[in-house]
Amino acid sequence: MDIYKLPMFKEMQRDYKREFGIDILEYIKFKEVEVDFKGFESKYLTKKQFEVIRS
Repeated sequence: MDIYKLPMFKEMQRDYKREFGIDILEYIKFKEVEVDFKGFESKYLTKKQFEVIRS
């Protein structure tokens, strides 16, 4: 269920935009994030931690 498509949310969004001039959906809806796991492993893990993950 997508709460951002519910009529109640849409009404609150319109009211907030009318009163404050800001679209609340831009601030609360999660944005897609790309995570570089290989870069994280090579940068933050010790050699032993990396070996444990790979075993």
